[in-house]
Amino acid sequence: MTLHRVALLCAASLALTACGGTKLIRKPAPVNPPERPVAVAADANLAAQINFIVVRNGPGAWARNGDWDEYMLQVRNVSASPVEIRSVDVTDSSDHVATALNDRAKLVRASKHAAKRYRRSGIKVSAGRGGVGMVAAGVGAGVVGYGAAVASATSAALGAGGAAAGGASMAAASGFLLAAPVMVGVGIVRMVNNGKVDNRIESRATPLPVAIPAGVEALLDVFFPISPSPRHVTLHYRTAQGDQSLQLDTSDTLRGLHLAAPRNENKTTDAP
Repeated sequence: MTLHRVALLCAASLALTACGGTKLIRKPAPVNPPERPVAVAADANLAAQINFIVVRNGPGAWARNGDWDEYMLQVRNVSASPVEIRSVDVTDSSDHVATALNDRAKLVRASKHAAKRYRRSGIKVSAGRGGVGMVAAGVGAGVVGYGAAVASATSAALGAGGAAAGGASMAAASGFLLAAPVMVGVGIVRMVNNGKVDNRIESRATPLPVAIPAGVEALLDVFFPISPSPRHVTLHYRTAQGDQSLQLDTSDTLRGLHLAAPRNENKTTDAP
């Protein structure tokens, strides 16, 4: 294969990679909460339940290839005084605690760290429900990989010497001239798509802390990095009496979430 064709293939591959990145879904399917909540809990101040969880490319997903979890909660202040929800966190099966975030880059980075933590323990995890492997964010890794491949091929051709080497150099140069705009275009597309997803997360995520008056019900939309087989979700809140917390047990209803499916049921890949 000539270097010219290699460069063109690289450019085409990069373009396809851009199409597979994180981006908004034009017409996402509406969320239909299950008949029963995922988890419920109550104390003297709050009654809370988890209505739905959106995972990568799962039901209710509004973005493609999103490496995070979106928890939709319903909270009611059952006390006679205001309650302020200070923060929300989730504890996974390894007892790692993740706090809610509203930044796409931080969510993706924390999800990758979670995948690596589990991989070091010999456990495969997936960003979705059924063995869909994690996808690295950004175009940087792709550009570096393809650039090294083309440079290696160019070096080998130049080593042959003579007119053939000169022709190879011209072909390589031509290929880079064609590929460079595609690389730039891919980067711009990624930036635009990521920006749109950033804005959507910001608009959906409930700003914390949030005050809930007595007798009032509120809906909370919180984002977490992937948390395999989460044990519980904890609401940290403040009343006139001080700081308190309410824990929703998810150890049964969400058991196995993000843990890779058996090979004979669903193909899985290692998370990077």
